[in-house]
Amino acid sequence: AAQGVTSGSDGDVGVAQATAPAAPAAPVAAAARVVPNRVDKVVYAKKLPTVVQTNSALTVLSVKDAAKLDIRTVTPKVCVALTRSVLLVNSGLCSVQIINQDTKAVVRSMNTTVKTASAAVGSVPTIASPVMFKQASAVLNATGTAQLLKIAKAAKNAKRVVIIGHAAALTNVSEFRFAISRERANVVKAALVKAGVTATIEIVAQSDNQPVKTQKTESAQAKNRRADVYIFG
Repeated sequence: AAQGVTSGSDGDVGVAQATAPAAPAAPVAAAARVVPNRVDKVVYAKKLPTVVQTNSALTVLSVKDAAKLDIRTVTPKVCVALTRSVLLVNSGLCSVQIINQDTKAVVRSMNTTVKTASAAVGSVPTIASPVMFKQASAVLNATGTAQLLKIAKAAKNAKRVVIIGHAAALTNVSEFRFAISRERANVVKAALVKAGVTATIEIVAQSDNQPVKTQKTESAQAKNRRADVYIFG
């Protein structure tokens, strides 16, 4: 078989055989990961709760403060920084910094422990099953398109939707991993807008910071080529 060198993808880097790539894992039903929705209107501007649950969000900036301050996460595997809030996706210590947009100085730092057990604080979104992509691709297939139509119906009355794009970790090209994860999030956003979603949609590119599988095999990494959708009421 012909051989060549592959690079700049979220697949294998090195000598590649001219064979068809393994198919990504098929997405499960759009409602398979739905959790009860809850809205927490508290703004935790100075101190985060001691313990919070996974798959929840804490608002840490008021609308006024968000015009001059940014949020930075020091622990991207555990929590994701949004415009006004922090999305807690995995168990562990979440550490965030509030940054002055002009000076880039750290205004304050805050920590919380994220656990899988339920907690009484934080907004809890509805979570759709991940939208899957093929290697080095941000193109929706027929399954993904149909899935997003279902997600759009679930988000009909939503106030906010967060889309997090991800990449596989089978390449040393970090710039590409970030770029493809951002492109996947943007593609999902465009599809939801086209389907009639009117909620505020925020996208985040996570590169390979939050893998579903960590084994460095094609079958495992195929599960990381995805976009996650969080629907907030």
